[in-house]
Amino acid sequence: MERISPRSSEPAAPAPRRRAVAPAVLLAGAVLALALSPASAPAQRVQPGAQIAAMTDISGTMLTSSDMLAQSGWTSPGLRNYTCPVAWGVRTTADTLVRVLRARALETPPTVAGRPLAPEAQQRVLELMMTDVGDDSPTAEAVQRQLTPTGNQSRAAQRAADRLVEQLAGLLAASTVVDPERPGRQGQRSATKLDAAVRAFNRFVEVSSPEFLRAPSDDFLAAQAILARLVATAQENEGREEFAVGGPLACAPLAIEERPFELCLLLDDELREVRGLVRPATGDTLVEVNGQRRPFREVYPTTTQGYAAESPWFADASELRIAGVQYLRFGLPTVVRPQDVRRVGEHQGVSLFARIDESSSTPTLYLPTRPGCEVQPYRPAPEVRRVRG
Repeated sequence: MERISPRSSEPAAPAPRRRAVAPAVLLAGAVLALALSPASAPAQRVQPGAQIAAMTDISGTMLTSSDMLAQSGWTSPGLRNYTCPVAWGVRTTADTLVRVLRARALETPPTVAGRPLAPEAQQRVLELMMTDVGDDSPTAEAVQRQLTPTGNQSRAAQRAADRLVEQLAGLLAASTVVDPERPGRQGQRSATKLDAAVRAFNRFVEVSSPEFLRAPSDDFLAAQAILARLVATAQENEGREEFAVGGPLACAPLAIEERPFELCLLLDDELREVRGLVRPATGDTLVEVNGQRRPFREVYPTTTQGYAAESPWFADASELRIAGVQYLRFGLPTVVRPQDVRRVGEHQGVSLFARIDESSSTPTLYLPTRPGCEVQPYRPAPEVRRVRG
């Protein structure tokens, strides 16, 4: 049904003021990019120091900024070795990632598609990152083909893909054997490989085609997720106090650190803020239900349903006709607060929102596009034409 409901005469109940959450869900530390639209390549690299809005259980998250390696204090002239706390974090995270990949349980971030990655892609990437294979090995060649499909076969992209595959090879294997108490040569090997792999990833993004970045392969997404977690855990543990515990648990934190987060989701056709806790060391995301902590994905298994960006018609929907009125897409997606908008109808299964303080019979409409309260404005055609002249 495509209609706009009449404005209620009852005053809206006051809502508590909450901060808006950025449309791209960020991870503390460094994260890697995934193109959601034909944006410029530099906006899809690795970045440091992002504030938490939310985190997936393992898979890493999206970014909106520039190259971590250009900004990080680690990489001048390059990451050479780990401190004891960083070695503990990298080894623990690498062990977790190997278990997840063996279970074929690595997933894309919920703000991208919220879906499991293809099992065969996880198998290829696991084999690549657990062995130092040659460039001409079947596994390396298979991953390279997934990075350079039709539409991403420029000479620069192929060279960058070869370099990325070379640097990913053996990275998890090197990271799972680091002794935090004495990182030594093992720590040096893991650190330099991680540094080189992130540089190679950024270079590959930089030279890849917009077509590929709009719909990247699952092998690319798996590499993005793995590098994101390794870099994030390294930065989270950098400078942390060292504790006198020997062996593989050397420099483990005395207690599990937890940080609060808020994430705006479309639930039951309404925009709502969800609060929870994230554990940076493990990537676990928890929410409290009836006094008990439960995994985020268990409580909210579907976080993309009902969003316009998931609808096939939306990509070409420069105009909509709703209740007999022509609406035109106006400007870029923006972020709203749940308490500032009200649901006024729907269009092809996507909820329509308008601002609470707008009284026009043909208000500006907002279609939720992705988690994080990201919406696309649509305005009546006469208003848009007046603005555009």
